[in-house]
Amino acid sequence: MKKLLHSSLIILLALFACRPEEPLVPVTPDTPAPVTIVATSESVHQNIVCVEALFSDSTKMYFNLLSDSTAETTHYHSFYHDAQPSQKWIYQGEVAIPQKFTHKGKNYKVVGIGDWTFGGGLGYADFSHVDDAATMQSVEIPHSVTYIGERAFQSCKQLVSIEIPNSVTTIGYCAFMGCTALASIEIPNSVTEIINSCFTHCQALASVKLPNSIVTICDNAFETCVSLQSFEIPRSVYFLGMEVFKGCDSLRTLYCLPSTPPYQTVSASLNQTSFTFPESLETIYVQAHSVDWYKTDKHWRPYADIIIAMPE
Repeated sequence: MKKLLHSSLIILLALFACRPEEPLVPVTPDTPAPVTIVATSESVHQNIVCVEALFSDSTKMYFNLLSDSTAETTHYHSFYHDAQPSQKWIYQGEVAIPQKFTHKGKNYKVVGIGDWTFGGGLGYADFSHVDDAATMQSVEIPHSVTYIGERAFQSCKQLVSIEIPNSVTTIGYCAFMGCTALASIEIPNSVTEIINSCFTHCQALASVKLPNSIVTICDNAFETCVSLQSFEIPRSVYFLGMEVFKGCDSLRTLYCLPSTPPYQTVSASLNQTSFTFPESLETIYVQAHSVDWYKTDKHWRPYADIIIAMPE
Protein backbone atom coordinates (compact mmCIF):
# COMPACT_ATOMS: atom_id res chain seq x y z
CA MET A 1 0.00 0.00 0.00
CA LYS A 2 2.83 2.37 0.86
CA LYS A 3 4.51 1.59 -2.44
CA LEU A 4 1.28 2.40 -4.28
CA LEU A 5 0.89 5.77 -2.55
CA HIS A 6 4.54 6.57 -3.19
CA SER A 7 4.18 5.75 -6.89
CA SER A 8 1.02 7.87 -7.20
CA LEU A 9 2.76 10.85 -5.60
CA ILE A 10 5.69 10.55 -8.02
CA ILE A 11 3.29 10.48 -11.01
CA LEU A 12 1.38 13.56 -9.77
CA LEU A 13 4.59 15.52 -9.25
CA ALA A 14 5.79 14.58 -12.72
CA LEU A 15 2.53 15.69 -14.31
CA PHE A 16 2.59 19.04 -12.46
CA ALA A 17 6.20 19.63 -13.52
CA CYS A 18 5.27 19.04 -17.16
CA ARG A 19 2.47 21.62 -17.19
CA PRO A 20 3.25 24.63 -19.36
CA GLU A 21 4.04 27.75 -17.38
CA GLU A 22 1.01 30.08 -17.18
CA PRO A 23 1.62 33.66 -18.24
CA LEU A 24 1.58 36.20 -15.44
CA VAL A 25 -1.52 38.42 -15.51
CA PRO A 26 -0.65 42.02 -14.68
CA VAL A 27 -2.44 43.26 -11.60
CA THR A 28 -4.06 46.65 -12.08
CA PRO A 29 -5.82 48.68 -9.40
CA ASP A 30 -9.59 49.00 -9.56
CA THR A 31 -9.33 52.78 -9.66
CA PRO A 32 -6.59 55.01 -11.06
CA ALA A 33 -4.21 56.69 -8.69
CA PRO A 34 -5.58 60.02 -7.46
CA VAL A 35 -4.22 63.19 -9.01
CA THR A 36 -2.28 65.13 -6.38
CA ILE A 37 -0.16 68.26 -6.19
CA VAL A 38 3.50 67.31 -6.44
CA ALA A 39 5.19 70.72 -6.41
CA THR A 40 4.45 74.40 -5.81
CA SER A 41 6.23 77.65 -6.55
CA GLU A 42 5.28 81.25 -5.90
CA SER A 43 5.38 84.66 -7.48
CA VAL A 44 4.81 87.96 -5.66
CA HIS A 45 3.25 90.91 -7.46
CA GLN A 46 1.84 94.04 -5.79
CA ASN A 47 2.07 92.30 -2.41
CA ILE A 48 -0.10 89.42 -3.57
CA VAL A 49 1.41 85.95 -3.32
CA CYS A 50 0.36 83.69 -6.16
CA VAL A 51 1.14 79.98 -6.10
CA GLU A 52 1.57 77.77 -9.15
CA ALA A 53 0.64 74.17 -8.27
CA LEU A 54 1.89 71.32 -10.44
CA PHE A 55 -0.28 68.18 -10.34
CA SER A 56 0.85 64.58 -10.82
CA ASP A 57 -0.86 64.48 -14.23
CA SER A 58 1.31 67.44 -15.38
CA THR A 59 -1.58 69.94 -15.20
CA LYS A 60 -1.32 73.20 -13.29
CA MET A 61 -3.56 75.46 -11.25
CA TYR A 62 -3.00 78.89 -9.78
CA PHE A 63 -3.97 80.29 -6.39
CA ASN A 64 -3.91 83.67 -4.68
CA LEU A 65 -3.08 83.33 -1.00
CA LEU A 66 -5.71 85.24 0.99
CA SER A 67 -4.41 84.55 4.50
CA ASP A 68 -2.16 82.10 6.34
CA SER A 69 -4.74 79.39 5.82
CA THR A 70 -7.03 80.32 2.88
CA ALA A 71 -6.67 80.75 -0.86
CA GLU A 72 -8.68 81.28 -4.03
CA THR A 73 -8.12 80.05 -7.55
CA THR A 74 -6.86 82.67 -9.98
CA HIS A 75 -5.89 83.21 -13.63
CA TYR A 76 -2.40 82.22 -14.78
CA HIS A 77 -1.70 85.93 -15.47
CA SER A 78 -1.62 86.43 -11.71
CA PHE A 79 1.52 84.27 -11.59
CA TYR A 80 3.12 85.27 -14.89
CA HIS A 81 2.54 89.00 -14.48
CA ASP A 82 3.83 91.72 -16.77
CA ALA A 83 7.28 91.69 -15.18
CA GLN A 84 7.84 88.11 -16.34
CA PRO A 85 7.42 86.33 -19.67
CA SER A 86 3.81 85.26 -20.07
CA GLN A 87 3.33 81.51 -20.22
CA LYS A 88 -0.15 80.77 -21.45
CA TRP A 89 -1.93 77.96 -19.62
CA ILE A 90 -5.15 76.37 -20.84
CA TYR A 91 -7.40 74.15 -18.74
CA GLN A 92 -8.58 71.15 -20.69
CA GLY A 93 -11.00 68.23 -20.29
CA GLU A 94 -12.13 67.42 -16.74
CA VAL A 95 -10.87 69.83 -14.10
CA ALA A 96 -11.08 69.23 -10.35
CA ILE A 97 -10.42 72.09 -7.95
CA PRO A 98 -8.75 70.78 -4.76
CA GLN A 99 -10.32 71.48 -1.40
CA LYS A 100 -6.91 72.25 0.09
CA PHE A 101 -3.22 72.22 -0.77
CA THR A 102 0.14 72.58 0.96
CA HIS A 103 2.71 75.24 0.13
CA LYS A 104 5.96 75.78 2.04
CA GLY A 105 4.77 73.55 4.85
CA LYS A 106 1.45 75.39 5.34
CA ASN A 107 -2.01 74.06 4.56
CA TYR A 108 -4.38 76.30 2.61
CA LYS A 109 -8.12 75.83 2.25
CA VAL A 110 -9.55 76.82 -1.15
CA VAL A 111 -12.50 79.08 -0.29
CA GLY A 112 -13.25 80.72 -3.63
CA ILE A 113 -12.98 80.76 -7.40
CA GLY A 114 -11.42 84.14 -8.10
CA ASP A 115 -12.21 86.62 -10.87
CA TRP A 116 -11.21 85.43 -14.36
CA THR A 117 -9.84 82.10 -13.06
CA PHE A 118 -10.85 80.03 -16.07
CA GLY A 119 -12.26 82.83 -18.21
CA GLY A 120 -10.66 83.81 -21.48
CA GLY A 121 -9.78 87.24 -22.77
CA LEU A 122 -8.39 88.71 -19.57
CA GLY A 123 -9.10 92.43 -19.57
CA TYR A 124 -11.61 92.33 -22.41
CA ALA A 125 -15.34 92.74 -21.93
CA ASP A 126 -16.20 91.45 -25.39
CA PHE A 127 -16.07 87.67 -24.97
CA SER A 128 -16.42 87.06 -28.73
CA HIS A 129 -12.84 88.12 -29.45
CA VAL A 130 -10.93 86.04 -26.91
CA ASP A 131 -8.32 83.50 -27.93
CA ASP A 132 -7.29 81.98 -24.62
CA ALA A 133 -10.53 80.69 -23.15
CA ALA A 134 -10.33 77.43 -21.27
CA THR A 135 -11.23 74.32 -23.22
CA MET A 136 -12.29 72.28 -20.22
CA GLN A 137 -15.52 70.31 -20.50
CA SER A 138 -16.40 69.89 -16.84
CA VAL A 139 -15.26 71.24 -13.50
CA GLU A 140 -15.58 69.79 -10.01
CA ILE A 141 -16.00 72.38 -7.26
CA PRO A 142 -15.30 71.31 -3.66
CA HIS A 143 -17.61 72.16 -0.76
CA SER A 144 -14.96 74.47 0.68
CA VAL A 145 -15.71 77.07 -2.04
CA THR A 146 -18.07 79.84 -0.96
CA TYR A 147 -18.01 82.16 -3.99
CA ILE A 148 -17.53 82.23 -7.75
CA GLY A 149 -15.93 85.46 -8.90
CA GLU A 150 -16.60 87.83 -11.79
CA ARG A 151 -16.09 86.32 -15.27
CA ALA A 152 -14.73 83.19 -13.59
CA PHE A 153 -15.85 80.95 -16.48
CA GLN A 154 -16.39 83.53 -19.20
CA SER A 155 -16.03 82.08 -22.71
CA CYS A 156 -15.37 78.52 -21.57
CA LYS A 157 -17.03 77.48 -24.80
CA GLN A 158 -16.60 73.74 -24.29
CA LEU A 159 -17.87 73.64 -20.72
CA VAL A 160 -20.87 71.31 -20.74
CA SER A 161 -21.13 70.27 -17.11
CA ILE A 162 -20.74 72.00 -13.77
CA GLU A 163 -22.25 71.25 -10.37
CA ILE A 164 -22.34 74.18 -7.96
CA PRO A 165 -22.26 72.98 -4.32
CA ASN A 166 -24.54 74.52 -1.70
CA SER A 167 -21.50 76.01 0.03
CA VAL A 168 -21.47 78.70 -2.69
CA THR A 169 -23.39 81.83 -1.67
CA THR A 170 -22.28 84.30 -4.35
CA ILE A 171 -21.91 84.03 -8.13
CA GLY A 172 -20.25 87.05 -9.72
CA TYR A 173 -20.94 89.35 -12.65
CA CYS A 174 -20.71 87.62 -16.06
CA ALA A 175 -19.53 84.45 -14.30
CA PHE A 176 -20.74 82.11 -17.08
CA MET A 177 -21.03 84.60 -19.90
CA GLY A 178 -20.38 83.01 -23.27
CA CYS A 179 -20.37 79.38 -22.07
CA THR A 180 -22.00 78.41 -25.33
CA ALA A 181 -22.04 74.62 -24.74
CA LEU A 182 -23.54 74.70 -21.24
CA ALA A 183 -26.97 73.04 -21.62
CA SER A 184 -28.28 73.06 -18.05
CA ILE A 185 -27.62 74.70 -14.73
CA GLU A 186 -28.99 74.20 -11.22
CA ILE A 187 -28.40 76.92 -8.67
CA PRO A 188 -28.13 75.76 -5.02
CA ASN A 189 -30.42 77.16 -2.33
CA SER A 190 -27.47 78.94 -0.72
CA VAL A 191 -27.56 81.59 -3.48
CA THR A 192 -29.98 84.53 -3.23
CA GLU A 193 -29.21 86.55 -6.37
CA ILE A 194 -28.62 85.94 -10.07
CA ILE A 195 -26.31 88.82 -10.84
CA ASN A 196 -26.12 90.94 -14.02
CA SER A 197 -25.27 89.07 -17.24
CA CYS A 198 -24.45 85.92 -15.29
CA PHE A 199 -25.53 83.59 -18.13
CA THR A 200 -25.55 85.97 -21.08
CA HIS A 201 -24.96 84.28 -24.43
CA CYS A 202 -25.17 80.72 -23.11
CA GLN A 203 -26.62 79.58 -26.42
CA ALA A 204 -27.17 75.91 -25.50
CA LEU A 205 -28.75 76.62 -22.12
CA ALA A 206 -32.17 74.95 -22.22
CA SER A 207 -32.75 74.03 -18.57
CA VAL A 208 -32.44 76.39 -15.60
CA LYS A 209 -33.42 75.40 -12.07
CA LEU A 210 -33.58 78.21 -9.55
CA PRO A 211 -34.27 77.59 -5.83
CA ASN A 212 -36.77 79.42 -3.64
CA SER A 213 -33.86 81.26 -2.02
CA ILE A 214 -33.52 83.53 -5.07
CA VAL A 215 -34.95 87.00 -4.41
CA THR A 216 -33.35 88.97 -7.27
CA ILE A 217 -32.74 88.23 -10.95
CA CYS A 218 -30.68 91.13 -12.27
CA ASP A 219 -30.38 92.86 -15.64
CA ASN A 220 -29.54 90.76 -18.71
CA ALA A 221 -29.09 87.66 -16.56
CA PHE A 222 -30.13 85.28 -19.36
CA GLU A 223 -29.75 87.52 -22.39
CA THR A 224 -29.39 85.67 -25.72
CA CYS A 225 -29.99 82.25 -24.21
CA VAL A 226 -31.57 81.21 -27.48
CA SER A 227 -32.32 77.60 -26.44
CA LEU A 228 -34.59 78.56 -23.54
CA GLN A 229 -38.18 77.59 -24.34
CA SER A 230 -39.65 77.84 -20.85
CA PHE A 231 -38.54 79.41 -17.62
CA GLU A 232 -39.76 79.27 -14.03
CA ILE A 233 -39.37 82.26 -11.73
CA PRO A 234 -39.34 81.02 -8.11
CA ARG A 235 -41.99 82.24 -5.68
CA SER A 236 -39.28 83.97 -3.61
CA VAL A 237 -38.35 86.48 -6.36
CA TYR A 238 -39.46 90.06 -5.78
CA PHE A 239 -37.17 91.91 -8.21
CA LEU A 240 -36.75 91.16 -11.91
CA GLY A 241 -34.20 93.30 -13.75
CA MET A 242 -34.33 94.87 -17.18
CA GLU A 243 -33.92 92.78 -20.31
CA VAL A 244 -33.42 89.57 -18.35
CA PHE A 245 -34.58 87.57 -21.38
CA LYS A 246 -33.46 89.89 -24.16
CA GLY A 247 -32.75 87.90 -27.32
CA CYS A 248 -34.23 84.68 -25.90
CA ASP A 249 -36.09 84.15 -29.17
CA SER A 250 -37.23 80.60 -28.38
CA LEU A 251 -38.86 81.48 -25.06
CA ARG A 252 -42.53 80.53 -25.26
CA THR A 253 -43.66 79.98 -21.68
CA LEU A 254 -42.94 81.83 -18.47
CA TYR A 255 -44.03 80.40 -15.11
CA CYS A 256 -44.07 83.24 -12.62
CA LEU A 257 -44.69 81.77 -9.16
CA PRO A 258 -44.52 84.84 -6.85
CA SER A 259 -47.94 85.83 -5.49
CA THR A 260 -46.90 89.47 -5.63
CA PRO A 261 -45.79 90.63 -9.10
CA PRO A 262 -42.02 91.17 -9.13
CA TYR A 263 -41.05 94.77 -9.77
CA GLN A 264 -38.13 96.41 -11.51
CA THR A 265 -36.34 99.75 -11.48
CA VAL A 266 -37.72 101.99 -14.20
CA SER A 267 -35.03 103.25 -16.57
CA ALA A 268 -35.71 106.81 -17.72
CA SER A 269 -32.80 106.67 -20.19
CA LEU A 270 -34.35 103.67 -21.95
CA ASN A 271 -37.86 105.08 -21.56
CA GLN A 272 -38.70 101.75 -20.01
CA THR A 273 -41.73 101.47 -17.73
CA SER A 274 -42.33 97.72 -17.93
CA PHE A 275 -40.57 94.44 -18.49
CA THR A 276 -39.26 93.67 -21.94
CA PHE A 277 -39.97 90.08 -22.94
CA PRO A 278 -39.15 88.58 -26.35
CA GLU A 279 -41.88 88.59 -28.98
CA SER A 280 -41.81 84.79 -28.97
CA LEU A 281 -43.38 84.69 -25.48
CA GLU A 282 -46.87 83.18 -25.77
CA THR A 283 -48.00 82.52 -22.18
CA ILE A 284 -47.25 83.83 -18.72
CA TYR A 285 -48.59 81.49 -16.05
CA VAL A 286 -49.23 82.92 -12.58
CA GLN A 287 -51.05 81.65 -9.52
CA ALA A 288 -54.82 81.80 -9.92
CA HIS A 289 -55.36 84.24 -7.07
CA SER A 290 -52.75 86.61 -8.56
CA VAL A 291 -54.02 86.86 -12.15
CA ASP A 292 -55.84 90.18 -11.71
CA TRP A 293 -52.95 91.61 -9.74
CA TYR A 294 -50.50 90.85 -12.55
CA LYS A 295 -52.85 92.10 -15.26
CA THR A 296 -53.22 95.49 -13.58
CA ASP A 297 -49.64 95.90 -12.34
CA LYS A 298 -47.90 98.72 -14.23
CA HIS A 299 -44.91 96.54 -15.12
CA TRP A 300 -46.91 93.51 -16.25
CA ARG A 301 -49.95 95.25 -17.78
CA PRO A 302 -48.52 95.25 -21.36
CA TYR A 303 -48.67 91.44 -21.25
CA ALA A 304 -52.17 91.19 -19.76
CA ASP A 305 -53.47 89.30 -22.79
CA ILE A 306 -51.13 86.36 -22.23
CA ILE A 307 -51.29 86.22 -18.42
CA ILE A 308 -53.40 83.25 -17.31
CA ALA A 309 -53.88 81.06 -14.26
CA MET A 310 -51.41 78.27 -13.77
CA PRO A 311 -52.84 74.83 -14.54
CA GLU A 312 -53.55 72.77 -11.45
